[in-house]
Amino acid sequence: MEENELKSTDIKTENEDIALGTQFLLADFNLIRGFKEQIINIVDKRIDVFLKFTSVVIAGLGILSQLGLDNQNYILIILISSFFVMMIGIITFQQVIEGDILVIDYVRAINRIRSYFVDKAPHTKPYFLMPTSHHFPKYKWQSSQRRLPMLINSLSLGTFVTTNYLLIWQTKFPDFFSVLLSVNFLLLTYVLQAIYANRSFNQAEVKAQEGRTVTLFESENKQDNHIRI
Repeated sequence: MEENELKSTDIKTENEDIALGTQFLLADFNLIRGFKEQIINIVDKRIDVFLKFTSVVIAGLGILSQLGLDNQNYILIILISSFFVMMIGIITFQQVIEGDILVIDYVRAINRIRSYFVDKAPHTKPYFLMPTSHHFPKYKWQSSQRRLPMLINSLSLGTFVTTNYLLIWQTKFPDFFSVLLSVNFLLLTYVLQAIYANRSFNQAEVKAQEGRTVTLFESENKQDNHIRI
């Protein structure tokens, strides 16, 4: 009789623990989802601000071209403007990569929580529309819009090189060599940014895998063994 009461008490306690854990995971699920949406909005806003800044600079250069400025002074203004656009673009580019990596981290965390419920209730798996594996999705660009800073940075550097050439050789218009040089720098800058982005995504994947090589249970077991010794 007492054994049955003890078993029922243990089962009741276990059910309460499961219910409490489920509530915690659901709360964590909503919190992580909110963080993910917040990061996406922040990255989108930064790209929008950068695009607006670039548009304002181009519009300003267009207005200055109608004011009859000396050619060399106007070229100097273009050079300085392209430099600042490129600097802000590099910062934006870095922030976009970091934001996309963080979004994937949050999505994988959400998928990991889904996998818990699938493990506890396998019959619900067919009803899950989203993935339940923490290995998905891959670290990569989240949309084609994320590549806009790369393109603008490449164009800015190409413009910077061309205006430098015009100032050094005191010419009004670019020649074939300056255009070819500018195009080469433009393409090289775009390729280098793509390599850097892919390298950052690959490093994020490696860190994610290394972070899961030792589970919490293994760590707890090691601590218990150390205490016992």
